[in-house]
Amino acid sequence: MAGDQEKLARLYRALPRGGRRAAAQLAAAAALLPAELEAALEGLRAAGAAVEGDAAQGFGLSLPPPLEREALTALVTTGVGRNFFLRETVATTMAAAEAAAAVGAPHGTAVLAEGQTAGRGRRGRSWASPSRLGLYLSVVLERRRAPPEITVLPLLAGVAVAEAIAAETAVAVGVKWPNDLLAGGAKVGGILAEAHRDPGVVIVGIGVNCWHCLFDFPPDLPYLATSLAMAGAASLDRTALAAAILNDLGRWLERWAEEGVETVLAAWRERNVTLGRRVRVADTGVVGLAAEVADDGALVVVEDDGREYRIQAGDVIPLD
Repeated sequence: MAGDQEKLARLYRALPRGGRRAAAQLAAAAALLPAELEAALEGLRAAGAAVEGDAAQGFGLSLPPPLEREALTALVTTGVGRNFFLRETVATTMAAAEAAAAVGAPHGTAVLAEGQTAGRGRRGRSWASPSRLGLYLSVVLERRRAPPEITVLPLLAGVAVAEAIAAETAVAVGVKWPNDLLAGGAKVGGILAEAHRDPGVVIVGIGVNCWHCLFDFPPDLPYLATSLAMAGAASLDRTALAAAILNDLGRWLERWAEEGVETVLAAWRERNVTLGRRVRVADTGVVGLAAEVADDGALVVVEDDGREYRIQAGDVIPLD
């Protein structure tokens, strides 16, 4: 099986995106025998790759349509995302949002990019960001208009993104403490929340795998990854999904301001896949029951001897 996967990975890398390559050239580039090509292409399709073409015209990978600026402007209805920048490629949308905040970008300013060259997740991990295959966006927020505990913000954003995905694609998404979005037990998205050098500003970053297939993810990921397409999205319009995420984030910030943090945490508990499970907290030696999430967003873990630990940050690994 490993050999078959390597063949498919080579073929995937040899396929042009948005163009065509002759069958003989494609087989040679992927170090495949011509007779192996057809079965390998079918294997890629089964893995979720958007292979198009035929033996006469050549083969390639189709590109999803780009994000539509005018449609996004029309669809965003809350203060979050009304002001936005749409870029083709950035190092990271977090860095671009930080730069925008440094020159006075107002609350709710969003930076969206078709691709990232240095996409990152929590704790500096890389985030696969191929052009047009995912949603990569970051939002500038005033600290006074967001939960004061930065550990609550990923929980709030996670609820907003999960609700938007469910509404737009019919994919059920669970939230894993502190910042992961899961579909079918695999990671489909993630949230970052970071303080800005301006103490009055915080940046929240959101990444969602939309059109990725198995071979768009690095082979050495320490977790299972998936995409909305792989999870069986009923429909998948990235522009509409981006607008829904921004709108839901705006609405949840309003609900937090009006109703308090418990409303946010109650919604998070309804979608969570962490509480009630036996877990290990990486790099701490803490092993026990994930019992509750506190008002400040900390995870309460109870060890077998009854000792409680409040985990403010870290990787929580389910043991059951």
